Amino acid sequence: MTLSDGDSDSYTFVSDLQKQSSNRSVSASRSITNLSRPALTLNKFDPTLGILQSVRISGNVAFSRSVGSVSVFCRDDGLINSSCASSSASQSSSGNTRIDNPFDGSGFGTSFNTLISPTQFADLIGTGTFVVPWQVTLSHFAQASCTPSALTDITSCDVSARTTFNFSASASITYTYMTPPPPPPAVPLPASGLLLLGGLAAMGLRRRKG
Repeated sequence: MTLSDGDSDSYTFVSDLQKQSSNRSVSASRSITNLSRPALTLNKFDPTLGILQSVRISGNVAFSRSVGSVSVFCRDDGLINSSCASSSASQSSSGNTRIDNPFDGSGFGTSFNTLISPTQFADLIGTGTFVVPWQVTLSHFAQASCTPSALTDITSCDVSARTTFNFSASASITYTYMTPPPPPPAVPLPASGLLLLGGLAAMGLRRRKG
């Protein structure tokens, strides 16, 4: 027989970069390294169900991002939205997520699918849960530059950019176990056997009276 359990989690991070510069070029950046997320939890095996035969655990992570707009704002002595002859802006981003197999000692990776050794069954039998950790890493960079027009003296430019990062993780475990067979039913004695037992009982009663 088999018994399965699973858990999943997702995480969205909206990175808004905004920076004001004192010159005609500006850059802004953000990075988050190994941000731990709440661990996934899986149920242990209830030993009252039967005898555990095999255990398989798996985990996967995924990452995607949605790149938004990047904008340039020109300034002339502190006045925003002054006229720019030209401006340019760009942004870049990256991210990944990792999940840990708590039973093979390999540390964090992008996925795993492992048959657990019987020597580790003791860690999985009982009440309660055990954890499968996962982490997130992301970076976001934006830059902009602006050129003054003939009618205004641009003193600086600002940059504003947004990227949405989406991360997800899932883990599952499957227990294969055997249910012990029930004890065999009692076999009734045939009628001749019952008569024999009755006769022996009667003989014993007469001897006690004698």
